[in-house]
Formats: sequence, C-alpha cells, structure tokens
Amino acid sequence: MMIKWIVCAASNRDAFDAAQRIWERLRYCDGLVGQIGGWDEADANRACILGIWRDAAAYERFFAHVHDAVTLANGQAASYESISVTVADAVVRMPGAAASLRDAIAAAGVLRVADCKVGPGRRDHFVGAQLETWTPEMAEADGMLGGIFSVAHGDPSRYLVTTLWRDQAAHATYVRDRLPDLRSRAAVDGDLVRLDGTIVPLEPGWRVVSA
Repeated sequence: MMIKWIVCAASNRDAFDAAQRIWERLRYCDGLVGQIGGWDEADANRACILGIWRDAAAYERFFAHVHDAVTLANGQAASYESISVTVADAVVRMPGAAASLRDAIAAAGVLRVADCKVGPGRRDHFVGAQLETWTPEMAEADGMLGGIFSVAHGDPSRYLVTTLWRDQAAHATYVRDRLPDLRSRAAVDGDLVRLDGTIVPLEPGWRVVSA
C-alpha cells in the first residue's frame, strides 16, 4: 500500500475548496483506496490531503493517465502559493474499529498525521516500538478507526503515522487518557530528531472513497 501526503498553503480558500471537490473523479481509478483532506486545525490556510493507493503501480497509472486531466479541469494550482508532496510506502496497516481501511476513510471525521524524523542508529528501536506498542494499543482506543504506518520514499529515516478518528472528541480523549502512558512505555523520544504533528478535521466534500 502507498500513501501520498499533500500540504498546500492556500491563497484562496474558496477556490481551493471548489477545485478539491473535482478530485471526486478519482473514485473510479483502479487501485484507489480513498482520499481525504481538510484544513489544518492549527492553520486555517493550510490544506492537507491524504491519498491512499493499493500499490505504487496503481498510483503510477493514475498519475500517467488521470492526474493531469483533473488538474487542468479544476485549475487548482492558481489557488495556492506552495505545495509539499510526500510519497510513502506502508510498513504496516494499523487496525482500528473499522473493518477495513476503506471503511475508515468513509467514516472518519478527523485525520491525525505524525511526521517523524528518526536519528542515526535509532530506526530499529523506533519501528519496533511502533509495531509492538503503539499499533496494538492505539487499536483499542475508542474512536480510532484505522491507519497506516509508512516510510517516506527516498528517506528511510522519515516515517508518517497516519490515523483516522471518528471525531475530534475521540482523538482528544485518546491524547488525554492514553497518550502519556504510551509515550512513556514506547520510549521513542530519544529516537526522534523532529516530530511534526497535524490534526485535520475532514471536509466531507473532499472525501473520495473507491467505487
């Protein structure tokens, strides 16, 4: 499985929103699991989009045959000042209350992305903690629907932890009641050079679920 994490600094929110809704055409692309997005909770002009694909081959077919036609149709490039794109390969699918990742995408109200840069010699510990502690414990958190732990293309020291939540209240409860103990038990603070966390309340009109 492969993910694409896109962050844009919007110059015109209304125009960006209208253009993003045209990506609904993706739902018929072979290999799409889903696409979601919204505005960064901490920055009203920072648009965040997460696309999830079955594999790299499916994504490459989309990019070769569909991507340019949609961007031409929606004119979205005129609505933002900058764009950052990260492509990553799944290390493991994170289970949750939803039966499948597609179901999690369809039901989620909030996306949480932890963009982690791991220090030299710390990757094995960081990945082990993610697989042995974080993933099974987060699966039991009320309102955690599912997610993906992935490693960025071209940078094996950068990892994305993307989780889908029922709503903001469920995520806030997890942060208050479970996160401090998990962080202590996983002991990953020494692994990290940088951690950028983003909470994205999802826009229903930006949601694309595979047909």
